[in-house]
Amino acid sequence: DEEELESFLYAIAKGNVFNFQTILHLPVAVQNDTIDFYQMFARIWSSHPEWLTLYLAQHRAVIIPDDAKLHRNLLRWYSAGRLGIPELLDYARSWREAESDNEDARFYEYAQRVYCGEGESLLAELCDYWREYPSTQADALILQWCRQHRVDYYPLVVMMIEARELVNDQGKPLLYIPGNSART
Repeated sequence: DEEELESFLYAIAKGNVFNFQTILHLPVAVQNDTIDFYQMFARIWSSHPEWLTLYLAQHRAVIIPDDAKLHRNLLRWYSAGRLGIPELLDYARSWREAESDNEDARFYEYAQRVYCGEGESLLAELCDYWREYPSTQADALILQWCRQHRVDYYPLVVMMIEARELVNDQGKPLLYIPGNSART
């Protein structure tokens, strides 16, 4: 069947989720379980990302093979699901240090630090990141941090984010008149 052949060729071209040689020292049953877990993880991510949190909610011991491609994918997958994985924080930091000009590396490090619950020590860096790289992703991170650690400041942070968008056609801030509105 032509469709099966195309599917087979696509799977070969796509490659493995990680380098299987990194787990050869483990028992065969553990190797198979690890491969199955990450292949299913990748399959869910690509076809039904909304199921990802349900899949990750299953209790199990998981081995994280020493594979840079897998680590980056895990950072992307867990961050998209707004889930922290403390075991990857060191990798996220080293990736950012190795590629200091890479915005993805910086975002994933901050995302994991937020989702792992890092507190006050993260705030100054997160604010700098928000100012230097304005994006909806940075907005989401600073809002998430605020929900976790400073709930009473949440409305002010929302106003701060909205204020950045309230500019005229010359890029100057619009006049803000306090009053009775949804924002005040």
